[in-house]
Amino acid sequence: MPTRPVGLSLKRRPTSRIEIDMQQLMLTPTTLAQVIKPLFCVAARRDILSGALRMAAGVLLCTLFCSIPVRAADDVVVRLEANPESPWIGQKVVLTLDVLAADGWAQLKKTGDVEIKGGYLLRLESQGTRLNETIKGVSYTGQRYEFLFYAQRGGKLSIPEIVVDLEIKSWGASGTTTTRRITTPSLLLTVRQPPGTEQLTGIVSTTDFSAKQEWDPEEQSLSLGDAIVRRLSLTAADVTGMAFSPLDQTETAGIAAYLSEPGVEDSYDRGTLVGRRHEKITYLFEQPGEYRLPDLSYSWWNTSAEKLETLTLPGLSVQVSGAAAEEASGSVLEEKKFSFGKLIWFAAWVVIFVAVV
Repeated sequence: MPTRPVGLSLKRRPTSRIEIDMQQLMLTPTTLAQVIKPLFCVAARRDILSGALRMAAGVLLCTLFCSIPVRAADDVVVRLEANPESPWIGQKVVLTLDVLAADGWAQLKKTGDVEIKGGYLLRLESQGTRLNETIKGVSYTGQRYEFLFYAQRGGKLSIPEIVVDLEIKSWGASGTTTTRRITTPSLLLTVRQPPGTEQLTGIVSTTDFSAKQEWDPEEQSLSLGDAIVRRLSLTAADVTGMAFSPLDQTETAGIAAYLSEPGVEDSYDRGTLVGRRHEKITYLFEQPGEYRLPDLSYSWWNTSAEKLETLTLPGLSVQVSGAAAEEASGSVLEEKKFSFGKLIWFAAWVVIFVAVV
């Protein structure tokens, strides 16, 4: 007697009909072979392989083959998801890229150049997180990678298809390593404009923003030609330091302001990003008088409270004493004239003295 295949239940009735319990049938190539062989063996032994049975067997074969997943199309899975899908301008969007391979391990080897109009894309980590999934009864293994995207305008914004090169290692002693080029699906984001920011440029959208400053020296009474250094430090969560707008300086008569090259730094740890920007301004006082160094205000969108907030760093009042440059130069000239006159009189007295003697 033929051995009953795993997952197949053959029930014999007095009419010699054969019924298949489809609930127990595992639709795999191995199971298919187990199904067909005993089916025809039983039918041949009972001499019931009539035209009707042949037709039924053909229908069964078609049903089984059509139900088997096509491995050539499903042996690699690539997913791209965005969170959130409706971000604010300047808010961090995490793009999650999953690459998986059946009966093997997939990892990202290389990504093509990506240009997104209306925003910029960052990849802060080269290493991915390992994934293990079972999809439709098949085991998949691979990696998860994260990219950060920041929209710079509102409205509909498309994340285009990204060409990626995958390295796939198959399991087993005779496992091989192959390279596959796959294209990710495209995404469509709906970017929102924070209310009240229509006239602002470089808006920062975050859950936490801070700014601080230091003055060197802190004295408010200075002399002509002295200088004050103002150091600024901006910090925001989930924002890269490049997102901060450059400092906008206004000119003040009697003061020369020199802006140093800004410093930008990002710290990224286990999915947490903190961006910082450091600025340095040197104020050189060229004229005496009373001055008010300007306040500096920073507007940002609080994504948690969904409201526009403004943080202001106060300026500094300074009293500069000393003669103006023109007055100082005039005094020096007069002093030189006086000294020259005295020298002439002294020379004349010497001549007269010599003549008398």
